Amino acid sequence: MGIGNFYKQPKPSKFRYIYRFYDPKKEADEKRRRRVRRQYGLDDNISPEDIKEEIKGSFRKQSDHLAKYDKEMVADKSFAERNRTSIIILILGVVLLGWLFKNLGTGMGRYIAQGFSNIFSLFG
Repeated sequence: MGIGNFYKQPKPSKFRYIYRFYDPKKEADEKRRRRVRRQYGLDDNISPEDIKEEIKGSFRKQSDHLAKYDKEMVADKSFAERNRTSIIILILGVVLLGWLFKNLGTGMGRYIAQGFSNIFSLFG
C-alpha cells in the first residue's frame, strides 16, 4: 500500500462474460414486445414470466419513499457536489500557504518556522 493508494483503494476487476448462444438485447426486446401486446390487448397468453415482470418493480414504483431510488429518478451528481469537501480543503490549504508566505519575513513567520524546526527536532 503506497502513499498514492492510501485514500483510494483499487476497485476489483469486473467479470465480463461474452454470451455465445444468448442475446440479452434480443431477450429484452422480446419482453418489451410481449408487454406492449398485453397492454393493447393483442395477446391473451400470459406466462408466469410476464407476471413476475409485472410484480418486480411495482412495489418500488408505487411507494413514494422508494421511488427516489428508481434508476430513472437518480440524477448524477456534478463534479463539485461529489468533491465538495476536497475542494474546500484545497482552497483553505492554498489560503493558509499564501498567508504563511506573505508573513514569512515578519516575526510571525519566524515564530512559525521556529515551531516547525522544534517539532522536526523531536522526530529527527
